[in-house]
Amino acid sequence: MPAPLVMQSSGGVIELEVAARGAAACVLSGPAGGVVGAAYVAKASGYQNLLTFDMGGTSSDVATILNGEALTTTEAAIAGVPIKLPMVDVHTVSAGGGSIAWVDAGAPYVSAPTRPAPTPAPPPTAWAARILR
Repeated sequence: MPAPLVMQSSGGVIELEVAARGAAACVLSGPAGGVVGAAYVAKASGYQNLLTFDMGGTSSDVATILNGEALTTTEAAIAGVPIKLPMVDVHTVSAGGGSIAWVDAGAPYVSAPTRPAPTPAPPPTAWAARILR
């Protein structure tokens, strides 16, 4: 059986031991994996240029694929901290579908990137607010 590999923020993979020594290279590996997967499916479908949209539970992210390849950058920051490592150029554009939604006097609804606890009747999410609106 092959050894497990770990996704990197750049869209590539590395061995487990290498990832353990350089975890910073994996900080945005989840969104990068979605973009790389979208590029693969698009290429197999005959598309070379596209925008990806990945709505998760707490955020919604976009990225660009040109000529079949995900755009990358070394000019990123996470929580204001610069990350000067190669990574897929993913941008968060809104809250995710599982973010808790609430009504406030100044807007139709407001949400924050927090997830409801698993209960029999969880609070309304941003996705539910979009549907009910």
